[in-house]
Amino acid sequence: MKNINDETLRPYQVEAQREIVSLWEQGVQSVMLQMPTGAGKTRLFVSIVRTMSESTNNRVQSTKYRVQTTDGRGQTADNKVQSTDCGYQFLIITHREELVEQISETLRNHYQLEHGILQGKNTRDLERNIVVASIQSLTAVLSCRKGDVKDGLKNRGGNTTSFSFGEGSGERLYIIIDEAHHSIAKTYQALWEAFPNAKKLGVTATPYRLGKASFWTLYHRLVVSWPMRRFIEEGYLAKYRLFTVSEHRAALKKINRLTKFGTDGDYKTKDLQEIVTRQEEIDFLFECYKEHAEGKKGIVYAVNREHAAMIAERFAKEGVSAVAIDSRTKTAERKRLLNDFKEGKTQVLVNVELFTEGFDCPSIEFVMLARPTRSLTMYMQQVGRALRPFAEPLEDRSRKGLKEVIILDCVGLRHRFGLPDRARDWQKHFIGERPPLEVYEKRTLGEQQVIPTMKEYKLEEHTIKPQKEWNAIKHKMEIHLSDMRIHVPINMNGL
Repeated sequence: MKNINDETLRPYQVEAQREIVSLWEQGVQSVMLQMPTGAGKTRLFVSIVRTMSESTNNRVQSTKYRVQTTDGRGQTADNKVQSTDCGYQFLIITHREELVEQISETLRNHYQLEHGILQGKNTRDLERNIVVASIQSLTAVLSCRKGDVKDGLKNRGGNTTSFSFGEGSGERLYIIIDEAHHSIAKTYQALWEAFPNAKKLGVTATPYRLGKASFWTLYHRLVVSWPMRRFIEEGYLAKYRLFTVSEHRAALKKINRLTKFGTDGDYKTKDLQEIVTRQEEIDFLFECYKEHAEGKKGIVYAVNREHAAMIAERFAKEGVSAVAIDSRTKTAERKRLLNDFKEGKTQVLVNVELFTEGFDCPSIEFVMLARPTRSLTMYMQQVGRALRPFAEPLEDRSRKGLKEVIILDCVGLRHRFGLPDRARDWQKHFIGERPPLEVYEKRTLGEQQVIPTMKEYKLEEHTIKPQKEWNAIKHKMEIHLSDMRIHVPINMNGL
C-alpha cells in the first residue's frame, strides 16, 4: 500500500484513503465512498490523486493525446501533444460548473497539482495527467469518439474540441466521480463502457436512489465512514437544533395526499406550487425565521423560481437582505450574489436546487427547508449545508471555534426521514431493493472474497464502525440526541 504522508488530512480521511487504495490493490476495480456532507470528501479524493501522483513507481511510457479543433469556418486541425513520463492519469468528474471550479481550486491551492479542465468554454490543458471534467462536456467528447460530431463539445467561439485517452485508458487510469449518487444515470454509465479497465471511485454522502435502484451494477464495494453523530461529537460537524412542524398541519396533510410523482419518483413541481405559494404559507416561513433564526445568516430551499421570488420578497419587505437565485441566474450574477452572501452583504439566499450539492460556506447559521421531497438524498444534502463548523476542531475538541446551527423544517421532512444524524444502513441502500439477479449471483457466489453476501450487511455490527470512548470531552461538548431538540413552531394554518 502506498504511504499516506498528507498531514492535512483528518483521522477519518486517512482511514478512508487507506481502505480505498487497499481495495484497489486487492483487485476491486470500482469503489464507492459514503461520507457525510461537510466532512471533506473533495479534500480526501484530491489527496488520493496527490498520493498516487507522487508514487515512486508513477512512470510509464508517454501517452499521446489527440486534440482536434474545428474553427468556425469548418477547418480541422490535429494537434498532437505528448506528456512526458505521465504515469497515472486521473479523470475527476462532476455535474456542475461550480463543483468543477471547487475541485480545481483544491487541486491548485492545497496541493499545487497542475491539471486540465474539460468544461464548455473553460476547457484547457487537456494534455495534463489530471483533468477535471463536467459530465455534460465529457459525454459530448465520448459522442465525438463514436463519430457523432454533431454532439461535440462547443465553446462560445463555435469550436468543437475532442480528446481521447491512449494507453492511460487501461489500468493506469483512475476515474473519480463526485456526487456519485447520480452515477446510475445513463450519462455516467457511459464511462464504464468507454473506460472498462479504469479503476473508479465514486464519492457521495448518500448512496441512495428514490426508486431503490442498486449501485451494485457499477461499484463493487461500499466504504462507509463514521456515523454522522460521531462527526458531531468530535467537532468535525456542527451541533444543530432542528425545529419542525406538526404532522397535522393542513399544508403538510395536502402534500402527503399527493399520489402522482415525476419520473424521478419525487413530487411534481406543479402540484407542490399550488400548495406552497399561497400567501399564508409564505407568511408562515417568515414567522418561523423570525421566531427561531432572526438575524442569522442562512439558506432557504424553495420549490421553483416563483416560490423563491415570493419568499425573498417577503423577507425583504421585513428589512431582511434576501435574494433569490437558481440555475438560470447568469453565471456572473450568480458569482456576485454568492460573494455578497459569503462576505455578509446578503443575509438570506433563497435557492432552487442550486445548493443541495457542493456549496461550501461554513459561516451558514441556519437552513430553512421549504421544499417538500420524498428523497432522502435531497433531505441530507440540504441539512448538510449548515453542518460545517466555523473552524477546524481544536486538539482538545473544545467548543471554541464551533457553532450550533438551526434547521427550520417547515415542510415536515423530519417526520419522513428522522433526524439528520439518525443511524442509517447505507449498505442496504447501496445494494438497493432489487439488485440485478446476474450481478447478485456473480458477486455472492463467484467473488465472495471481494463482495460479502447480502445477508451479511447488518447495520449495527458491519456498517457503523466501533465508536471510541471520548469521556474526556463529553462533559465539554454534551452533544447527544436529546440535546438536538425537536420543537413545533407556530401553526398558522391550524391543526
